[in-house]
Amino acid sequence: MFKVFFLSELKYRFKQPMVYIFLLLVSLLIFGGVADDSIQIGGSIGNVYRNSPYSITQFTTVMTIFGLLMATAFFNGAALKDYSNGFNEILFSSPISKRGFYFGRF
Repeated sequence: MFKVFFLSELKYRFKQPMVYIFLLLVSLLIFGGVADDSIQIGGSIGNVYRNSPYSITQFTTVMTIFGLLMATAFFNGAALKDYSNGFNEILFSSPISKRGFYFGRF
């Protein structure tokens, strides 16, 4: 059941523009944060402290927060799609485990 939900969600998501917008946004943020000194995501500006553990941790933390916001947008769309199409009654009446459903959708 996991495979069916997972493949159908992949097909649906790759047709949506949100995937490509988020990919472009993250790519520009990472490229700008690494290549340009005027865009500061880490802790320091300049080549001396750019690879310090503190700067790398801050960079990773900021990008993780952006990733969590994007994952929430994807999962919210998947959950709302079931309710708007009236498919939630069928899902709740069939023998599907919560784990298989949520991980397949997410």
